[in-house]
Amino acid sequence: MKKITLVFMITSLLLGFCNESFAQKKCKYESDITDPISGERHRIATTRLLEPTSTKISVSAGPPKPYNNALLKFHNIGGKYNLELHIKFIGNLHKYTIPAGTELRVKLQNDKIITLFSNAEIIPKHGTEGYQMATTFSILFESTEAQMNEIIDGGGIKAIGTSFNSESISKIVKEKDIPKTVQRAKCITSK
Repeated sequence: MKKITLVFMITSLLLGFCNESFAQKKCKYESDITDPISGERHRIATTRLLEPTSTKISVSAGPPKPYNNALLKFHNIGGKYNLELHIKFIGNLHKYTIPAGTELRVKLQNDKIITLFSNAEIIPKHGTEGYQMATTFSILFESTEAQMNEIIDGGGIKAIGTSFNSESISKIVKEKDIPKTVQRAKCITSK
């Protein structure tokens, strides 16, 4: 009887170890580093966002241009969670700064909406993209583990939206990538 119990316990431990390492292999991080000074682990997992039907932001040189790059990044910095909206525009948006306290509305697959707030004023970064000017915004929105669990339980993120000054931005997640947002939230909250 003791041998059977011992074999059962060893088998359970091995299966648990295999399941955990399999789950870790499914996690694809853009970055997974440990700070050598503080010892804090910093992980980032990224999802690409798509343009819905139209843009509502005006560029200083002509009509609105489509976004050519938009990402939603999940951050875990020493147990503190953030969602980062990283958007690149073609054109010079030098007149825009995004104030602290800006809202990010996250629509889940179950149609629940979570609201997150930015933690600092954002000044855009400018550069060139070929022969054109490009403007990049990277906005961090504070989150909690409970909100990450809402993303997991809600079936993932299907859309996001934010407004600043008189402008608004809406983005969607490709249908096949919605389950990947659940996986990213799980990876970010895993210990």
